Amino acid sequence: MKKAIGEKNIAHTIIAALFSISLIFGMSGANSSLQQSAQQDVFASSQAQGVRPTQKTTPSQMLLAPTSTCNPNSPTLQLGFTGTKVAELQHLLVQLGYRSMLGKGGIDGKFGTDTQNAVKKFQQDNRLPTNGIVRPAIWRALCTLLTSVAPSPTPSPSSQPIQMPAQYQRILDKLRLLAYATAAERTTPPVKKFGSPNFDDAVLFFSHELERQLKAIDLSRPIPPSPLRITIEALNLWLADTGKIWGTSDETADYNSPAQCYATVNGDDSKCNIYVAEVIYGATGIIQKAHAEKGETGRYFPYRAAEWADTSKFIPYFRLDNADPKMGDIWAAITEVNTFTRNLAHVGIYLGEYAGVKLYISARDNGNGVYGIGRVQHEDGIQIKELVDPGKKPPKGGVFREFDPALAPPPPRPPPSSDTRGGCIGMKC
Repeated sequence: MKKAIGEKNIAHTIIAALFSISLIFGMSGANSSLQQSAQQDVFASSQAQGVRPTQKTTPSQMLLAPTSTCNPNSPTLQLGFTGTKVAELQHLLVQLGYRSMLGKGGIDGKFGTDTQNAVKKFQQDNRLPTNGIVRPAIWRALCTLLTSVAPSPTPSPSSQPIQMPAQYQRILDKLRLLAYATAAERTTPPVKKFGSPNFDDAVLFFSHELERQLKAIDLSRPIPPSPLRITIEALNLWLADTGKIWGTSDETADYNSPAQCYATVNGDDSKCNIYVAEVIYGATGIIQKAHAEKGETGRYFPYRAAEWADTSKFIPYFRLDNADPKMGDIWAAITEVNTFTRNLAHVGIYLGEYAGVKLYISARDNGNGVYGIGRVQHEDGIQIKELVDPGKKPPKGGVFREFDPALAPPPPRPPPSSDTRGGCIGMKC
């Protein structure tokens, strides 16, 4: 009996010294019934972590993994599981603000109803399927959020959470709805086969990154012209899209830009270039007077997608950013080289790379390879989509350009009214 008690005290001392947490798995006594209960908990833990059932594990070996790391590829956990991975999950929940939901047990390494409810609340808060099961997608969401919270797990009671203005919260809500819809399309018949299996995770992580950037600035004032502002403008148009304007279809309406310098775009014309121009105008005030419209005196068309994709083309206020593409860059690529007519190209707003998936947003005329059609996104509308190599011919991956206010256009040639090279901020036609 003294030997057993001594071993128990040594184990507790090791745990406290390494992690400052006391984890007690059925070791409150030394009688045989409690020892048997502890062994059953260890056996369940070994199953959850992929340990062969024949392997023996003693309670003193069940130490909490270092809390400074978070493995997004951790095994699935659910009600009834026990062990170090459960304790790690509980610690993450505490760091993310769900301490009160873990009950008296706290970080005890046991996935009981309190832990299940905390997981469900986390899933609900992040617009994820609310089932209380911690699958790999949930681990990835936990790890991603962990990198964006304050390092202290016990914030001051006087500190107040940042309130997200409704105009931005609506965007975040729709992004998470798209992630949820994408996940559902992969798990309910008919299951869609195209695209990356991580597309839903990528959209979710993008929403977290966007939220992090928004919370890092003063939202009581307008966001200044910047890649972040460009991203917000692109998503605002996505939020307001009805599927009746932006697609190339006989059923879509003509588009008249608030920038009166721009010519009317017919409903059955491609609109990716005017979409990008509209985003830029809304975010920065820049009007790209690139091509004069002969039928409408004093009206212009913006740069075409093929011009955005041409690295030799100078576009005012936008510098090449292929070495380090970021959220808010303008992305364009030649999708097909046609020597008889002209190069076919596509342009949009790059949203970044998450979970190994590159995302962009643009106006499109079909729902091929697009998730959320009919539920969150429209077939003839603005769509968030995975960015893949546009074709077998160069340039693969496309061209990225970052907004740079210092990259002013060259002085116009006289007379100013005849200059159609574009790049004016706040100028009238």
